[in-house]
Amino acid sequence: MDMSLTDAGAQVSPPLQAHLHGVPVGAFYPGWTAAGDAVRLSDAVWLLPLTEPGTGRHAQWFLGAQGQYLGSHLGRLPPEARAATMLALDYILGPVAQFSLVAPLPDYPAPDPVLSRLNLEIVLHCALVWAQEGLGRIDIVRPEPTSQDEAARRYVGAAAPDFAAAAIDALLHHVVAHHTATTGPAREMLIASPFGDGILRSQVIMSVGAATIHRFADPRRDAVFYLSAMAKADGTIVPGFYCPVARLIVSADPYAALVPGTILAWYALNPDHAAALRVQKPFRPEDFGIGQASALGAPSDIALNVPDTTHDMPAGASGDWLPPPGDTVPVDDDDDRASLVSRVRGWFSRRGS
Repeated sequence: MDMSLTDAGAQVSPPLQAHLHGVPVGAFYPGWTAAGDAVRLSDAVWLLPLTEPGTGRHAQWFLGAQGQYLGSHLGRLPPEARAATMLALDYILGPVAQFSLVAPLPDYPAPDPVLSRLNLEIVLHCALVWAQEGLGRIDIVRPEPTSQDEAARRYVGAAAPDFAAAAIDALLHHVVAHHTATTGPAREMLIASPFGDGILRSQVIMSVGAATIHRFADPRRDAVFYLSAMAKADGTIVPGFYCPVARLIVSADPYAALVPGTILAWYALNPDHAAALRVQKPFRPEDFGIGQASALGAPSDIALNVPDTTHDMPAGASGDWLPPPGDTVPVDDDDDRASLVSRVRGWFSRRGS
């Protein structure tokens, strides 16, 4: 099998071929095949998408500039290759985080075409690993039982603002009730803002495997947050709340840490999301007649159709998606990647102040 590496559909000259242990690769494991040409992430790293048509599974090979096999998992690449790949992803996913994940009115620049040419599972692989470093520290808090001092109870993340626990708990209960009562495609939600000053409607519904994530923007507070619903194999719903500027997740879901990366992947694969969000209208009571709320439909034409999966992991995930503890590459404070990541994190902090 000839596996020439191409950039944006144009063949590289001279053609490069994938090599494993110095030998040109003519075939993969039984049932697996290349899902297209390799995508150039940087001068030093290419990504070759793979697929197993019999099962619908997807995977990837990371290749060097000469086509040499570097690894199949971003978190376990050789240090130099991993650093180069993470730097490339900084320039792809950094703008998504800055202009879409957090901004109430996205001003997303021209989308990078690299990730949009890849399968959801491969983009998720990259986005989940990148989010661990690129988004900085995110605190995950389990919902607390009601206490006698309910009015004073707060959920506090790694950055401001914090939230009244009663307000977040009410939202989590609402997520469960909403999705338990919904059959068929997910519908938009109307909720009370956790900031306590208005009614909000979900702007976009992201369906990725077993996860359904609603995006909300509160224009009074210039803030964005997300409500997630993870469907377990037995049909029960595990809700979650995520506020990027607060760097806070409130959820009992054991995989809640994957929500930020999942959102980034969805945005990257739906480059028209910014235009759709910019024309979204805020909730207005006059838009809904009495008794009509139950007939609400989905608020956006944006859709991402992916196979349903069990709750064990997001679509295509495996137990080794995230790098093992300590599997990181030190980055000097004055290098390009540290500078870019610090700018993204600083932008988050400014919005949260």
